[in-house]
Amino acid sequence: MLAISSTQPAAIRESILQTVMGLQALVPEIILLAGFLLVLFLDLLPFPRLRRALSGFTFVLFLACLVWQTMQVMGQVSLVKGYLFQNMVWQDGLALAGGVFFSASALLSMLVLWTRSNLAAERNPTASEFYAVLLAVVLGLNLLLRSANLLMLFLSLELVSVGSYLLVFLWRNSARKTEAGLKYILYGMFASGLMLYGISFLYGLSGTLQFLEPGFWQALSTKPPLILTVAWGLVVAGLLFKLAGFPFQFWAPDVYEAAPTGVVAFFSTAPKLAAALVLLRVLQPQAKMLLTVNPSLLVLLQFITGLTLVLGTFTAIWQKNVKRLMAYSSVAHAGFLLMLLISGQPEAGGNVLFYATALLFGNMGFFLVIRVLEKAVGSVEMEDWSGVGRQYPWLGVVAAVFLLSLIGLPPTVGFMAKLLLFTQLWQAYEVTGNVVWMVLLLAGLLLTVVSLFYYVRVLFFLFFKRNESTQKLVFPVAGYVFLPLLCVPVLLFFFKADWLQRAIEHVLSL
Repeated sequence: MLAISSTQPAAIRESILQTVMGLQALVPEIILLAGFLLVLFLDLLPFPRLRRALSGFTFVLFLACLVWQTMQVMGQVSLVKGYLFQNMVWQDGLALAGGVFFSASALLSMLVLWTRSNLAAERNPTASEFYAVLLAVVLGLNLLLRSANLLMLFLSLELVSVGSYLLVFLWRNSARKTEAGLKYILYGMFASGLMLYGISFLYGLSGTLQFLEPGFWQALSTKPPLILTVAWGLVVAGLLFKLAGFPFQFWAPDVYEAAPTGVVAFFSTAPKLAAALVLLRVLQPQAKMLLTVNPSLLVLLQFITGLTLVLGTFTAIWQKNVKRLMAYSSVAHAGFLLMLLISGQPEAGGNVLFYATALLFGNMGFFLVIRVLEKAVGSVEMEDWSGVGRQYPWLGVVAAVFLLSLIGLPPTVGFMAKLLLFTQLWQAYEVTGNVVWMVLLLAGLLLTVVSLFYYVRVLFFLFFKRNESTQKLVFPVAGYVFLPLLCVPVLLFFFKADWLQRAIEHVLSL
């Protein structure tokens, strides 16, 4: 009894010390959690002015997270690395880079959301809950990328998924939104069920849920390849749903069309990068051994990548609604991200972050164009945008800049992102001699040319289609202010791509 009592204080002190270190490492996540609870509590108070101020309060919370994460990148605040909270959480430079991206995505999405009108609480009774859920979704994304345990990974993904469903429903009700939301929920529940079933397989095969430990991969390397391919295929299904990759891309067009444009802008960036970076953690570096002894898993991923790219690109050609076009464009970009992830090159992490940054500014910028025109014209159909670019050249020019970046043409950051992608595929072909990499490279080049058609089609309506209406359009002030500002990084990182590359390398080295 004496021995036990003498060791108890030391064990308690050690546990408290580990908890404190973990809390110090997760300051942005604590801000998001506290903000989520506080927004819900303040919404219960009978003060309309206070409820109207919750949107600005949420914006400040995201800004505080971004400032803290930027200070960590610059070395002003120490970054606690390694395992935390009983090895459930893993903190490193990749997690920090993802956190910066998620905070920036949330801030830009709120700016897009605010462009349409004054989001007053009395006009939308669920506005406060909407912002609380947005805080919870970003919290889930941060935890998803920091998960070192398969159960933690699943719970974080579910937090993101459930929050995403609510984001679709909470902002004004309509029959179309209800239909799109139900489709989103059904696909999400199906993907989550498959993922949980796959996790149970992996746990049974390896005896552990710690998927970052070498012992996990060593245990799997001795198991039959067919069973492993099925198990990993089920796990990857949950991530493909967030990535909008084949065969879980069918929810995207309906949700993109029905959901608020700011929410769609967020969906097209933050969850995609989170899923991509989790796949990166799974595929590198321990999984290289597994792919060597189990090539069928690599073949499955290559097959999914090819179909995602082809379906996204060719389906977008027939779209007349700009938001549906951007949905299929998002599917095609998911295919390009998968190309970077499965090539197995050492620089894949940096190139994924570079591509995601180009996608962030290109997507957010063009979704802001959609929001501005949706407010001014009252429609997101291409036909209704006829002649607007010629009548208002400033709007047409900034729309052209964002679309050129999404295509991957100079002088935009999208061109540099595509250049890094195709260079990495060529290196994969040279290193392995596998002809599949050459096929994917040629397919990527060809489908980039095909994408030129549907993106330029938007510009054709903006500049060359005749507009019979003589009505003068009124644009929100945010359009004049934020659209030119978002053009700056799109153009700057073409001429100074090394700045962005060095910043990414620095963060990953932390």
